[in-house]
Amino acid sequence: MVNSSDNNTKTIKGIPAEDIDVDLMRKLYLENKELFQQIELPLITKKYTQTLPSDIIARVACDQKFQQKLLALNEDEYNLFIKCLKTAQSHGANLVTAADKLVTGLKNPQFSELIADCIQNGSPNTETLNILLNQEENYFGIKTVTQMNNYPAIKKLLCNKILQNPEDETSLTEPLMRMSPEDRVKFAQTEKEFGISLSQAKLLCQKYGHGILVSDEIICNNEVHSCLQKLTDIIEAPTNEAVLTVKNTSENRPQPLTFDEIDTSMRRQFADSYNKAFYQPNDQDKIAIETYNGKTVDIYDAGVEFTMCTHVVGAYSDSDERVNAQERWNPSVRQSHVFCTRLIANEALEVAKEGALCYGFTNFDKDALIASAPWDMASIKNNLTFNTVGDMDAQKIMQAQEGSGARFLTPTEQINHTRTDESETNWDRFNSDGSRKQPSYIVFIAGSLKDTEYKNTPLYQQSIQAAAQFNIPIVLIDREKVIANEHQAINQLIEEYKKTHNPKTLNRLISRFENNRTTCYNKHTAGIYQKQFPLLKTDKKSDFKSLQEIIEQISDNNPQHSQHLVDALSAQAVLSLNQHSEFCKLIYDIKDKCPDVKVDINSHLKKHLGITQKPRNPAKISQYYMSSFYAKAEAEKNPAVQNKTQNTDSSYTK
Repeated sequence: MVNSSDNNTKTIKGIPAEDIDVDLMRKLYLENKELFQQIELPLITKKYTQTLPSDIIARVACDQKFQQKLLALNEDEYNLFIKCLKTAQSHGANLVTAADKLVTGLKNPQFSELIADCIQNGSPNTETLNILLNQEENYFGIKTVTQMNNYPAIKKLLCNKILQNPEDETSLTEPLMRMSPEDRVKFAQTEKEFGISLSQAKLLCQKYGHGILVSDEIICNNEVHSCLQKLTDIIEAPTNEAVLTVKNTSENRPQPLTFDEIDTSMRRQFADSYNKAFYQPNDQDKIAIETYNGKTVDIYDAGVEFTMCTHVVGAYSDSDERVNAQERWNPSVRQSHVFCTRLIANEALEVAKEGALCYGFTNFDKDALIASAPWDMASIKNNLTFNTVGDMDAQKIMQAQEGSGARFLTPTEQINHTRTDESETNWDRFNSDGSRKQPSYIVFIAGSLKDTEYKNTPLYQQSIQAAAQFNIPIVLIDREKVIANEHQAINQLIEEYKKTHNPKTLNRLISRFENNRTTCYNKHTAGIYQKQFPLLKTDKKSDFKSLQEIIEQISDNNPQHSQHLVDALSAQAVLSLNQHSEFCKLIYDIKDKCPDVKVDINSHLKKHLGITQKPRNPAKISQYYMSSFYAKAEAEKNPAVQNKTQNTDSSYTK
């Protein structure tokens, strides 16, 4: 590796040896034996190591695409980048996402004239520059330092002009001219009231705002909840006049923030809510002590009400069971920055892979939460990138199905919205101090703790071994006991609804039933839940009520109550697309008894899709995914079609 030139100057791959930060290079190599196969050596020169935190360089080493973007900055651009990054850091920004935003912005051709003037000027206002570089486009045509210093006034003037006459395109920049007049109004209002673009507002609502439409819980805190609600109101406003009524009335209205600062703040709020929800072993739950190779392992019983963050070893990748579990979790090769977890709960007791070692996690760092959704985001490739958050956001897609972008929900609503695609929450593998995040306990699900045969299974022995290696406890879950409690809870909701006819109780009743019914889809234990939580009644005698029987039990043919019932079932139908024909039967059985009830599956699909960067057509989705509902709706309009449907639609008549 070391070469010598004619004047005896030692070089390493052409770089003068004295420029290399040898101490950091050695540290990074000890953490990652593949360092020199992954990193561009100039990034370990003192120019970078003395200006960037070492954990940032460790992450950069795994993403050659970002390395090239960073190295493409010339000397002046890099110095400007460092100044802006320090400003972002002073605001408490996440340095990973902030660095990626700044590098991307500095190389955005729409800001090239501004960057050149900043470099020539020498002392730009980095707070304003950060805000501008966080934008996808130069919406306000800022090209000089003088304009940048006058940015608030320029923005206010142009926003007011748009709001007064959105059809007038004089003095508009090219990005604004591409917008429809309606979107210009929404853009101007989001910029004026919240300091972000319409596209960024949609992304925030796509990621975080869906929860305000479906949950009785406050999303994060009152201020965040209000912000998301108002952004939603602007985006979904039917008229320009309606847009103008939405104001940012926060008493603690902050100074202008970058999009990245807002996004980071919201992820931190969700991380805090998740940390508070996760089960933590306590003395009251301790039931036994096991020993392995002289080490003691505490055993806990999770009980019947819990929420856990779990990761199954080898669920989506190969794992060598011969390797020590602790060593496997802490390899000497650093590749992915992120690991995938699944939120499980008493009413959704489904880990990623049955029969494999399962870790439980608690107390994540404030910046550890990367992405989350009540479906599989197919994020493995993104988890290898320097900024997983930015890479996933750049896709800006939301299909409410596997492979879609992030949608953060409260832990309760994450469970309520997880169906056959299974949920995924991604966390940083590394803590803020650079250490690797370790499991908090081993999760072991037993069929029944009364039958102690589970202790003789290979998985339990493996769990004891791993717990001893990590020096952490085992948390046991009694599936039989949990399911019995779920039946009891559902029966209590049935009785409560009969007394109150509260639609919130009804929604909770049906949602809880569906959470259980869809547990372990396509897994060995699925049969347990299909038997104990059937959707439709059958001729076979059963000890367990089907959802159809529960509906018949609580239905009183009151038009108002029937409408609530139809709406609650419709909301579940769009979550469980694969069984839409069964839901169609349940719903139209109610409508047959109460003809005035309205069935509008498109409105529920629209709510389920939420605000998206790329608009989707619920009517077309209904035709494709919810064909039984679409056929029934068409049949109601045309009696001839209805007769034909009744004769041929076996999925409905069965």
